[in-house]
Amino acid sequence: MELYDAIFYRKSIEFYSTKPITEFLMEEVK
Repeated sequence: MELYDAIFYRKSIEFYSTKPITEFLMEEVK
């Protein structure tokens, strides 16, 4: 489960590649 989330998280960052979105995703991960 964690592995899948990590892969999806990385793909999301590469897709958006924007600091605001990245920071938002990081808050969601925490």
